[in-house]
This record gives sequence, C-alpha cells and structure tokens, in this order.
Amino acid sequence: MDKKDLVKNIFRFAKEFKMPFINTFISMIVLNVSYMVFPLLFSVMVDEVFVYQNKDFYVMIIIANLAIYVFQMGIVLVQVLAVAYLSNRFLFDIRLKVFQKMQHLKASNYQSKLIGDLAAVINKDVDDMMTVINVNYFNIVINYVQIIACVVFVFLIHYKIAILMFVIVPITTFIAVRFGRLVNKKMESYRRDYGNHISWVYEILSGIREIHMLNATKEINKVFLQGRAVLIREKAQMSWFELLSERANSGICMLANLCIYVYGGYLVTQGDITLGNMMAILWFFALLKMSLTVAAQKSVAAQGNLVGVSNVALLLAEEEEKDGYRRNPLKFTEGTIRFENVGFSYNSEKEVLNNINLTVTRGQKIAIVGASGSGKTTLANLLLRFYDSYSGKISLDNQDIREISLKSLRNSIGYVQQETLIFEESIRYNLRLGNRKATEQQMIRVLEEVDLWGVISMLPNGLDTVIGAEGFNLSGGQRQRLAIARILLKDPKILIFDEATSALDTSTEKEVLNTWNRLSKNRTTLIIAHRLSTILETDKVAVIKAGKLAGFDHNAVLLKNCEEYKRLFEKQYFSRENGQII
Repeated sequence: MDKKDLVKNIFRFAKEFKMPFINTFISMIVLNVSYMVFPLLFSVMVDEVFVYQNKDFYVMIIIANLAIYVFQMGIVLVQVLAVAYLSNRFLFDIRLKVFQKMQHLKASNYQSKLIGDLAAVINKDVDDMMTVINVNYFNIVINYVQIIACVVFVFLIHYKIAILMFVIVPITTFIAVRFGRLVNKKMESYRRDYGNHISWVYEILSGIREIHMLNATKEINKVFLQGRAVLIREKAQMSWFELLSERANSGICMLANLCIYVYGGYLVTQGDITLGNMMAILWFFALLKMSLTVAAQKSVAAQGNLVGVSNVALLLAEEEEKDGYRRNPLKFTEGTIRFENVGFSYNSEKEVLNNINLTVTRGQKIAIVGASGSGKTTLANLLLRFYDSYSGKISLDNQDIREISLKSLRNSIGYVQQETLIFEESIRYNLRLGNRKATEQQMIRVLEEVDLWGVISMLPNGLDTVIGAEGFNLSGGQRQRLAIARILLKDPKILIFDEATSALDTSTEKEVLNTWNRLSKNRTTLIIAHRLSTILETDKVAVIKAGKLAGFDHNAVLLKNCEEYKRLFEKQYFSRENGQII
C-alpha cells in the first residue's frame, strides 16, 4: 500500500471526528502564529524604548505581552481538550474495528499470521494512527506554515537577509526526505523482526513448564538474547539515521546563522537596518531553525509511523468470512451430514483432501482416524466453514452449508478441542459463552451432568469462583468437562470432538468419555481420535489416508478389509513384544 493510499485511509477514519480534528488543527495554527508577534513587539521595544527612550511604549508592550500570553493559554486549553478527546474516542473506535476484524478474519488469514503480529497491530500500530495525524502531519504542516511566515516577515523587514532563508529551506527539506526514506526501510525491518520475536515469546511462555522439564532454559535464554540483540541493533541504526538527519539540518542552520550575524552586523553599522529590526530578524531566524529541525524530525518519524498505519490498513482490508449467499437459517429435520466429492487444499501446491464422499446419519457417532497430516481436522474445519474454497458439496439435511448463515450453522455445532479454551474468569462467565441467556438452574444442571457440580458447589464462591493462577485451578479432565458443560448449555445438534482426550491419562479419559456418551445421545457426533477406547465407543470409523477416504465401516469390518486401518491399529494399539492390546 503506497503512501497516498495510507493517507486516504487515515483521513477516512478521521472523517467521523472531523470537528475535533479541525478544532485541534486551527488551535495549533493560531497558537503557533501568535508566537510570531513576540519578535515584532521585541523589535519595537528595542527601537522605541531602548534607543529612543519612549517610555509609553514600554507599558504598552508589557500589556500586549500579557494579553497574548492569556490568549495563548486559552488556545492551549482548547487544544489539550480536543487532543484528549481524540486520543480516547478516535483510537478506541479504530481499536474496536481492528478487534472486530480479527474475530471475523478467514481461517486461512489466521494461518498465515503470527499472534505477536496481531497483538502488535492492536496495541502499538493503532496508536500510530493518532501519532501520524496529530504529532506528524499537523505539526509538519504547521511548522512549514511557520517557516513561510518567518521568511515573509524577514523579507518585509529586509529582503537581502531573506534570500539566505530561501537557500536553507530547500536544502533542509531535501535532506529530511532522503533520511526519511532510509528510516522507513529500517522501520519496516524492525517491525517485522519485532512481530516475529513477540510471537516467539508468546509461544515460549505458553510452554514454559515443558521448557523446565526439558532443562532447556539456557538454550531459550540464548535465543531470547539473540532476538533482542537484533532488535537493539536495528533500533540503534534507526536512532543513528535520525540523529544524522537532525545534525545535518542543524549544521546548515548554524552556517546560515553565522552569515546572518556577519551580514546583519554590517547592515546595522551602515545604518541600513535598525537594531530592533535586526534583533527581530535574529528571533525569526531562531524560530525558523527550530521549525526546520522539528519539521525534519517529524518527517522522519512519520515515515516510521506509517509502517504501523500500513499494518492497520492491511489488516482491515483482509477478507472476512462470508455469511452465506442467501443467509438462510439451518433447518434440522434428520441431522444428516453429507460430504460429496469434497476436495480442498490450503494452497495450489498440495491437496489436503481429495474426493471425499461420506455420509453420517442422524444420531450416529463416527470416529475419524488417520496418520498425522492426513486431513482429519481439515474435514471438521470445512464442516464449520472455516474455509469455503473447497470443491464438491457439504450439506446438512440436504442444505448446502455455503448457503446457510454462519451464525445458524455454528450455533448448531458443538466443538471440543484438545486445548480447551477456558478463560481466567468466573465459572459462570465461561459457561455463559455457550448460552448467554442460561439461568443458574440450567448451569447447575449441566455441571451435574458432567460430574463437576459436586466440586464447584463446595467452593466458597460457587459459580462465581475465578479460574486461573489466582483462583481455582482445574485439572485437564475438569477443564474438558467444563468445556462439555458449556456445549450442553448451547444444546447443539452436531458434536465434534477433535482429539479431545489425547492429552489425558487413562483414568481421566474414562471420566471424560462417560460424559461424552451422555452428551452425544440423540446427537450426530464426529470424533477425531487416536485411542482405541475412543474408537470402540463409536458406531463407525472413517479412515483418512493422504486426504482420501480409505475406508468407512464398523471397527471389526475395517480390521479385516482396510489395510490402512489395520496398519494404524497395529502401530498404535499393539505391543511389538507380546502382541497384546495396550
């Protein structure tokens, strides 16, 4: 996305807050223009009071200075209030849009993004939107207005001295643009490496216990230090370019200043200009130098901040999930799931599923097995419409799921994964994610069904007990059963269990399986599983091999007729030494 498009995106968001931004901009212009009055007053004071001893002017100048100061304080108050309002409302509005966008991104987009990158966008890059408008663009425009005003005032006082300023402005602007481009390249590199590093840190923190068990802390610290060293080096390079730009501009201004001192002193001695006017010129020139330096710094900073703005704009431009062409609600009659000639690939290079034909009738409990990467979870993801770019047809009761609204479809499906999402909030909060209108009696009932109410009822705060490091800690089996209770509140017609017991011990798995059996009664159930105990509880088994359906029948029939199933069965469930089931 080029710079012009980025600017359009920024002001598209700012349009809703047009008046506060206009108030901010006008107050900044008025405030900065008011500073131009002080050199003129000072010039009059030097000539009229110090040179000509006109004491009446002295009192008038003091009153004028006080009046301008009070006026400026009023303008500053307006500006501060406007900026405070925008910093809250404007950024809140964008941050909300970004957060909502993240929740509606297509699954394929999530697959290509790192969590650290997304966190950086919503936390850091959104702030750059306000920085670019208020700190960068507004200040750049105002500083250039101030530069022009300084040149005009000096030109009116003495045109020969003004010529020196015409030399400084284009040279300084050229240097600022050149260094701005260099800093922009460095900022892009830094932002990319920063996102990668933060994603790595999140990953490490989520698996900190495994790192301790592996005694890998020394190696992890080494990698962390290497990552931080890269970021520090890139940050130092950016600081060097910024410093070099600022020093180059200061050097040019210093040389021009010396020229003005020498030439201006000569004009004063020749009587070609008054001492007061010369003092005003020096003041204007000092203001000009400051404006040039600030403008150069803001131009360089703007290049870096535009990287963050670009990340926000690109995220908001990402394709969202489409909620069906006709947005029809799902109408359940039998609860039959049908995959017809379904093919799918994440990219054009490798096909994950190929010509899958599978029918699951109402109330059936089906196990889906296969080697790692065979396409088992992908099959469930297609049913949930995380991906729409598949060939063939997937239907529920002869209704094409592409024509069913996402809300209706996903309300009808309960999905339990191996890594269950339980928030560090109250038990009540976690349960109500499944059904926001659930009553306390309904929550107690489902907790009783999954054998959790006995434990929770003994807690001092009951359903309001907070789960997490500072609250009530749940075991792996309890977390799974709480997730199942949440789905019970949702009351879906179809259940999907995605390797949901693979991380549990045998005893805990048995408890969870008993809960599954109660939950899956009169519901169509798909179980992506590895363990024999899970598979034996199902009506049929679908065997996936390299994206193709290698078999679909009862367990005993597949052991006789399906080579792939026999291979998986022997590999995972029989001991090589004694041939016993394990």
